Amino acid sequence: MMYAVYDDDGRITQANQVYNPNPDLEPLMRDLGQKWVKDDRALVSPDHWYVAQEQLALRPMMPVTLSKKTIQAGGNDSAVLASIPRNARCTIRTGSYVIHNVTMEDDELEIAIPAPCIYAVRFELWPYRDADFEIEAVA
Repeated sequence: MMYAVYDDDGRITQANQVYNPNPDLEPLMRDLGQKWVKDDRALVSPDHWYVAQEQLALRPMMPVTLSKKTIQAGGNDSAVLASIPRNARCTIRTGSYVIHNVTMEDDELEIAIPAPCIYAVRFELWPYRDADFEIEAVA
């Protein structure tokens, strides 16, 4: 039996496989104020699952689309990310440097890159799964 402990937003904070049922486990969890669901499936990843209406559910895919993965460096070409949910957190990195970290107010983002490099773009908004894209600027 698998137990998934979750918070008020449905985020799974812990998932445990219990092989030898212990009758004291559920009363203990209840006494500790934990919320959980139990399921017959194997362990679930919080990256892909959450709890909705006291049941395990797959986290929805974020509907963001990317117009193209490769652009010409220099600013005359761009890639457009569209269908971005309002209030999604957008982080743009190149290497280990964060270039932008903003909360999206618009549903589109146009990116032009001045020099050859790769931008890693991530959108985060609960309960969606994170959406990751790479845009490469070539000379």
